[in-house]
Order: sequence, then C-alpha cells, then structure tokens
Amino acid sequence: MNNEEWCPGIKEDAYEGTLGEAWDMLKGKDLRTVAELSGATLRDRRLYLPIFGRESVIDPVCRSITMGGKEVKQLGAILVLHYLTNAGSVQPSGKTVSYRQLPDGNRYYLSFRSRVTEVIGSMFRENPKLILGAVKLMGAKKREFGIASVSIPVFPKLPVTVILWSGEDKVRGSANLLFDDTAPQHMSTEDLAAVGSFVVTQLLKVKAQMLKDIRSVNTL
Repeated sequence: MNNEEWCPGIKEDAYEGTLGEAWDMLKGKDLRTVAELSGATLRDRRLYLPIFGRESVIDPVCRSITMGGKEVKQLGAILVLHYLTNAGSVQPSGKTVSYRQLPDGNRYYLSFRSRVTEVIGSMFRENPKLILGAVKLMGAKKREFGIASVSIPVFPKLPVTVILWSGEDKVRGSANLLFDDTAPQHMSTEDLAAVGSFVVTQLLKVKAQMLKDIRSVNTL
C-alpha cells in the first residue's frame, strides 16, 4: 500500500517539505541523547531503531531510513523522525487509552475511525485469527481481549493494542486500536493518527502473508 492509499487524496510529494523539516529537527539533536530516549542504538553515526520488531537504520548524513533492507517511504519516515526527536524518558505504563482519550483526540477521531479502526475491522472480519500472524511477523504479543487481539511494538516506547470484536445478530464485527497512556509524551495526537495508518499498512502485509501460508499448506 502506498502513501496515497494511506491518506486518500494526498500525494507522496505533499510530504517532501515536512520530511525535510523532520530531518532538520533531528540534525539539531545530540544523537546519543536521541538514542537513549527513543530506545535506539547509536553506531557509526547511524541510529538503529526497532520498528514493528524489525531493526531499521536511520542515517542522518545520507538522510535515509531503511527497514528490512527496504527504504521507508515518506510518511513512514516522517513518523520515525518525529518519534526520534520527541521521545521522552517515560516508559510505557501498560495502561491503554482509546484515540478519543488522547489530547484533542476528538478533533481527529472521525478520520482515525474511518482510516484505521474500520479498515482493520473489515480486513479481519471473515477470519479474525489471521491477525495473530502479527506475533511472528511484527514482534507482537497475543492478548486475551475480544475474539483476537495483539499488542504491537510500533516503536520501543510506543506499543499499540489491536482488538477484534465479534458481531451479534445484524451487527458486524468491529475493531479498535488502543494506545499506551504514555503515547502523548512521545508523539503528538495528529502523529498518532498517522501511526494508526502505519499499523494498517503492516497488518495488510500480515494478512497477505498468512493467506499465502494457508494456500501453501492446502496445496501440499
């Protein structure tokens, strides 16, 4: 899924100025402090940051971010840089809150619901257990909420919990994405909405891989 699909109507070029500003913000930071606060590792002037359980490489000199050997696209790169430059010292508490409970969460909630929770609900409605593939593919932990749920480490200090709920009678199944209540100390509420979309893109890959694995087993 490309960034236009993440945020319909927004072209990749629309993020160029914001991405440049984000790199400039990182340039003004002490990288050792950035690494300490964000949970990254600093080696050879590069930052190594776990994203969805996989190591990413942030090169401030070349202004590049790669994850799994592939370049992270503009919107994802902006989120990574905003996390690096804004991460605070507080560790996740384990207490979760909904997007609406974040500061000014109501302001962006309708967009968050349509682009994140409704998409996840539709994605896994027919087979909720597919989301458990995130345990293997995204470094997630299985949780015991709803009919299927996982906690996903987006960044070291920014986990999210995705819960799928079953439907009843004529009510369709639904989903929710919860944040640790410390999330606002690391990223803005607007950025956290985009984090939700970032999670959606990765869950799409999880579902595709799980379906591929199932088809492979069925052909044996």
